[in-house]
Amino acid sequence: MRRSGAAGGLAAPSFSCLRQLDPNTTDVPADRRRVEPVILDIYGDLASVRLSSTKVVDYMHLVRCNGEWKIINVLRDLRPEYKRRPEG
Repeated sequence: MRRSGAAGGLAAPSFSCLRQLDPNTTDVPADRRRVEPVILDIYGDLASVRLSSTKVVDYMHLVRCNGEWKIINVLRDLRPEYKRRPEG
């Protein structure tokens, strides 16, 4: 996990909450699969994270509730090589 910017010494998200978003399906060979989370910013109990994976890039907002990080918003886009091209 990489960190971008200052986190102020606060505990960063563990990313266990991101397992449900793992877009790496079996149609991608294991040696080509990747998941790279980057903490963009942490402010108190709020965090912004970018998750780059084999097929998609996610931008997420997380909130810390009772000591656990929870995902509250996800913006997702497929990488160009996985987008369907219009027929015609």
